[in-house]
Amino acid sequence: MNKKIALAAILAIAITVSFLPHFSYPFPLHVDEWFHIAVGKQIAANNFLPPQLEVFTGIETFTSQELGWHYLLAIFVFLFNPDIFAWQFLTLLMAVLAVLSVYFFAKRWGEKTALIAAFLTALLPSNVTIGGLSFLVPINLSLIIIPIALHFLFDTELKQKKNFLTLCGLNFFLLLAHPPSAVILLLVELFYSLLLIKEKKQKTFLIWSAGSIALLLSIWNYLPALTQKGIEALSFPFWYYLSEIPFVYGIIPTIFFVIGFYLFFKEGKKEELAIICIATFLIADIVFFSNTGIGIIVPYQRAFIPLMLFMGIIAANALAKIKNWKILGIILFAILAMAAYSHITTQYYHVIEQKDYEAFEWIKENTPKDAIAVLDPWKARAFVPIAERKVFTVTPFGPIPEQLEKNSEAVSFLENKCTDTNFMEQNSITVAYAENGCENPALEEKIENVYIVR
Repeated sequence: MNKKIALAAILAIAITVSFLPHFSYPFPLHVDEWFHIAVGKQIAANNFLPPQLEVFTGIETFTSQELGWHYLLAIFVFLFNPDIFAWQFLTLLMAVLAVLSVYFFAKRWGEKTALIAAFLTALLPSNVTIGGLSFLVPINLSLIIIPIALHFLFDTELKQKKNFLTLCGLNFFLLLAHPPSAVILLLVELFYSLLLIKEKKQKTFLIWSAGSIALLLSIWNYLPALTQKGIEALSFPFWYYLSEIPFVYGIIPTIFFVIGFYLFFKEGKKEELAIICIATFLIADIVFFSNTGIGIIVPYQRAFIPLMLFMGIIAANALAKIKNWKILGIILFAILAMAAYSHITTQYYHVIEQKDYEAFEWIKENTPKDAIAVLDPWKARAFVPIAERKVFTVTPFGPIPEQLEKNSEAVSFLENKCTDTNFMEQNSITVAYAENGCENPALEEKIENVYIVR
């Protein structure tokens, strides 16, 4: 019973930590969340056919290597038809699943280790650079799928068809839902298979087969990017310095990660060696980026959450070696207190406020579905999933010159009080959300800051 109470308390911590930023802000926190919600709603509205055109402007061809994730969100839309406030609860569900997944996998080392690993997972940091459990982003699938896949990899007989197909299916789903996480999972499988190659050739073959089949079934999702960009498709310029990891993840868990790393290496079991291999690889990837400015294979900013997953599993094994429950309790309380302070003081940007939401809802209810709006390109990220209307332009996810030029045109139009009627006509714009007002007789103000072509 005490174990069940402990797990329930850990789940409560995970829910509280994940919901913390939403106590005072009910909307999605990250531009990525707005993007994914928009795509999920578009797929559901299109009878589950993938979008052919970019969902915000409807101009460029739609490209996404995270269709599996978007289809998950589309299913959520189909089942519940959620308003924008409901998405935060899906984030909480994913946090719960992450904790349970880690707990389920870590039970291979015993109940004590499993509970500590689940506890450390519940406290994982969240910020706008690396993601985390406070966001509805696909990197969190790594916290759910990878531990389950590792259970089948380490602790089941892959000769049994159901186990082999499950591992293959998890690889395939992650390749379609979040390729960086899939790459990390496939690397663990590769490291583990190479450690087994002399002793268990059949299992090695089955591991390679599960990975190869998943790659072959999903390669269509990557060919366009690889054909167009070549090796550049595997390069991701972004940074978050290695020296900051202990302060982001937590000083105490990092210390026990180092201790656990040594203990895993000393014990020399194939499963533990595979885990320290992937942790070492991810750290090396970060070091490489810190010195070159380029992340290879795994996008740099997407390496941190999986790294911290493995850091937590390794640290939990070290913490579980502490037999004095009072000392362990003090250490865990200190970890909780420091993590709580970190989560409380973490800053998040807000894409929109309540007045923007109300205006966007009005536009949804009072304009044709083919309407095109012009507004602050930053807020356009939230406009489309709420108003379900296209926009002239939206802030891009990278320094894309063509889109930045259109952003400048939109900002200039709004700063000039919407006086350029030719600009509206040339771009088929019928709605303007202008917070500084419009002074154009061709536009009629319907509600505050919302102008419609007469």
